[in-house]
Formats: sequence, C-alpha cells, structure tokens
Amino acid sequence: MRSNTAQQLISELDTENFESFTDTALGEDVIDLRKTIDRLEFQCARRLDLFARRRGYEALGFVTLISWLRRACRLLPGAALQRAEVARNLPSLPDTSQALANGEIGFHHAAVIAHSVTEVGVEAVARQESVLLEAAQSCDPKRLSYATRTIRYCEDADGALAADNKNYDLRYLTSARRWTVSMFSTVSWTLKAAPSCAPQSALASTHFNPTIRRRAASAARTPWSTSAASASTPAPSPTSAARSLI
Repeated sequence: MRSNTAQQLISELDTENFESFTDTALGEDVIDLRKTIDRLEFQCARRLDLFARRRGYEALGFVTLISWLRRACRLLPGAALQRAEVARNLPSLPDTSQALANGEIGFHHAAVIAHSVTEVGVEAVARQESVLLEAAQSCDPKRLSYATRTIRYCEDADGALAADNKNYDLRYLTSARRWTVSMFSTVSWTLKAAPSCAPQSALASTHFNPTIRRRAASAARTPWSTSAASASTPAPSPTSAARSLI
C-alpha cells in the first residue's frame, strides 16, 4: 500500500500561496520541483525494472510492457519506450543511477545515457560514464546527446552510418496552407528528417546514387577511419572526441 507522503506533499503544494513569491524565489521553487520529479522518476524506474523482469503486465492482461505503460500509466508511445529503456539499462550504470537518485542530473540526461547503452553496449558507455556525467551537470540533454553520438561514431562507426542512412531515407516532405494577416493564402513546404538524421546538404548532388552517397557519408562522418588516406592521422579516443562537444 502506497504511503500518504506523496499525497501530503501535493496537498501542501495545492495550498501554497506562490503568487507572493519573488521572481527569484519562484524560479528556485520550479527548479526544486523539477529535481524532485526527476528523483521520483528514478524511484519509478527501479520499480518498473522489477515489474518488467517479473512480467507483471501479463497478469494484468497486457502483451508487452510498452502497451501497459501506454494504457495504465497514460504515456505516449515514445515516452513509454523511454521509461522502459531507462528502467532496463540504469542498473548497469551505478554512477548514473546514483546521480539521478541524488538529483544531480535530470531524468532526460539519464535517458540519453541509457539509450547510448542500447546503441553501443554497457561496456563502451561504462568507460565514458564519468565524462557523460560531467557533461550532464553542465549541458542540457540535447547537447549531451551529441557526446553520446560521438561515442557511437567511435565505438560503432558502421552501425552509426547505417542508422544515419536509414534516417536519411525516411525523410519526408510536408506542405501546409496558412492565411496571412491580409487574408492571402500561402503554401509552405518543409523537408523533415527522421529523428537523429545527420545533415545531408553536402551530399545533395549524390542523392540519386545511393552507393556514392553512402561512401560520401562515410567519409564525411568518420574522419578517424583507418583508410589509407588517413592512416597517418591518429584516431581520437571516444573520451577526447566526446569532450570536444561539451
């Protein structure tokens, strides 16, 4: 049976007269609340990991953990996948788990690091965990993802290239009609890329030749490759490459 502590906290917040706060105090209060929410996300992830290993969702009539999270926990598909990934991968990263439990990093920082485990494996991420945690304390989650992407390029260049090419192939064009202030109709066109798709403007001229495009992408994205042309240039370590983006 869940204790009444959380309900008491919410009741206290409901009755708090925050309109009398100064701007500085109000901002600090929002920060404190966000840190509390992140710490609660960690406690939820601990329980979700055990729930998933027990396959408790099956006893409740659900086929997968994701479907249970979407329905019972009222999450969007992407949010459900993210929570499941964090719950699955955080136990293998004790330092990241402790940082999240203490409120030193945000939940989405931990989610970025947990996703990196899915991409390159726990051993590769564990070697760079201290660098990632240092970055998480000074960068937002989006910028932290640049560091994990660099680690993937160093640890799994072929896999990173294949994923980027797949995302590039999944790009799509959308159109929208908008009415201006003078009531004239305008149509705008937007080329949207799949998530994490690398910029391809430099490769536009090779669009109709997949082989050339992939070779060009490989040369553009993996400057530390061991080709004959770059054999004399030492390859940067994942640590130094990740630090350069922080």
